[in-house]
Amino acid sequence: MLTEKRTWEILGDHFLKKGFVSHQVDSFNEFIQNGISRIIAEEPDIFISSDDHKNFINYSVTFDDVFIPSPTVIEESREMRDLFPSEARTRDLTYDSPIYVTVTETTTTTDGVDVNKYNRILLGRIPIMLRTNLCHLSSCTKNERITHGECEYDEGGYFIIKGKERVLVSQERINYNIIYVFEQKYNSKYKYISEIRSMSEVTSHSVLVQAKIENNDKNITFS
Repeated sequence: MLTEKRTWEILGDHFLKKGFVSHQVDSFNEFIQNGISRIIAEEPDIFISSDDHKNFINYSVTFDDVFIPSPTVIEESREMRDLFPSEARTRDLTYDSPIYVTVTETTTTTDGVDVNKYNRILLGRIPIMLRTNLCHLSSCTKNERITHGECEYDEGGYFIIKGKERVLVSQERINYNIIYVFEQKYNSKYKYISEIRSMSEVTSHSVLVQAKIENNDKNITFS
């Protein structure tokens, strides 16, 4: 069994190597690299069908090829340049990036099929977490980050929204789709309660299933 001293040594080694916000940074990188594309791919195409059988028309729109650059700012002179977090703070700007997609428009008529593809269409904007892959600070050295107005001990893991620093608050919960067994208190009606929360990866709907063994070891209740 691990002693308290050894436990703290393991935790200290972990934070020394990974830092205190790696769970935030890694999660956001995964969302940017794979999550947004997966969300768009899971959504059905926009499809419109004509009821006019004399000139039957099918029209569909699909979105793919997601591209998100690092944050930039467009000045009044229409000049586009890189935006760093310190400037976003001082100018009350949001440190964000555009989300571009490729839009494919397909029109089917009695005369044939017409396909038009439009590249780099703006779908929306998304705030960029500091020190993640898309953040300009991720490619800077320690001295370069200081030059750009950052604290040398700042590990990132938060956002800048209209000049204000904002953070996602992590919450701890039991893993989904795994069975857990809990021993109950001596004065409880049940000796053990086993439960699993089944979560659909497609619809995000969930259901909690429990099996309860009473203290007499004879009755089992399911809910």
